[in-house]
Amino acid sequence: FSEAKEGFSEAKEGSSEPRIGSSEAGIGSEDYLDEELLRNSEEEEYANNLVPTEPKDPSEPMLSEPTTRAEAMGSRNGRKKRIIILGGTAMFLFAYVGVEVTTGGYLYTYTLKSGLGGHSTATAVNTCFWVMLAAGRGAAIFLSSRLTPSSLLALNCGVGFVSVLIPMCFSRSLVALFLGMSLYGVALASSFPTAFTLADSYIGVDSVGATIFVAGASIGEMIIPLLTAHLIQFYGVWSLFIILTAGNAIMLGILGIMVLVGEGMIPCLDASNTEYAEVSSAHVDVHVDRDRVR
Repeated sequence: FSEAKEGFSEAKEGSSEPRIGSSEAGIGSEDYLDEELLRNSEEEEYANNLVPTEPKDPSEPMLSEPTTRAEAMGSRNGRKKRIIILGGTAMFLFAYVGVEVTTGGYLYTYTLKSGLGGHSTATAVNTCFWVMLAAGRGAAIFLSSRLTPSSLLALNCGVGFVSVLIPMCFSRSLVALFLGMSLYGVALASSFPTAFTLADSYIGVDSVGATIFVAGASIGEMIIPLLTAHLIQFYGVWSLFIILTAGNAIMLGILGIMVLVGEGMIPCLDASNTEYAEVSSAHVDVHVDRDRVR
């Protein structure tokens, strides 16, 4: 800036000196001086505008660039994905904790009322279920290092569904009851922490998400055993395995939806699918243009 000012001052001094031969060439001195003064004033005004500005305060928040329609739709799809994963995981834990508490609470009653054994046999069946559930949680440590969360949950749901069918198909066999409930304990062992891990791998679970999961599990712990008690009272002890079968079917279905949404297999819910967002935005623009024409 200082160099520019010095240059302009020199230009002024040079313009004040008389031009040699200007009068001899017939050029009017007044017109020449007016042009020089106008030029100098314009240059001086431009130089005054070159005053350096102060740097921006680093503490001042920076405004984000305006997002495109595709990016906005991607963000909206990301919110939909998060809602579906959070709600699906809460429903999964609702069914899981409900069937686990129901099995541990009414397996003793089922063994007695079905006539498969006395009090000692019912206690043994119930104890076998809890022991195998604890053993399954120990085995899940090694399985989780070799399988993805979705694969481990699918294995748990599949084994649990089959294990419930065993005592239903062989209802008069005590061995079938022991075998089925042992496998069922192993199947339920790692479902709760694996569901947390699966949701975290898709959306990142924060404190709000964890609260929603625990609330869903707690509601299932209250409602499903209560519903099972009413069904056993009115329809018989066989209602226990109907509830367990329905609970496993719900868990398997919710798991399928979560994997489809989380892996981006549904294009309209994939936040990273900008191509779909751009096509959708173009489709919306076409409709808007048609409405304007009308």
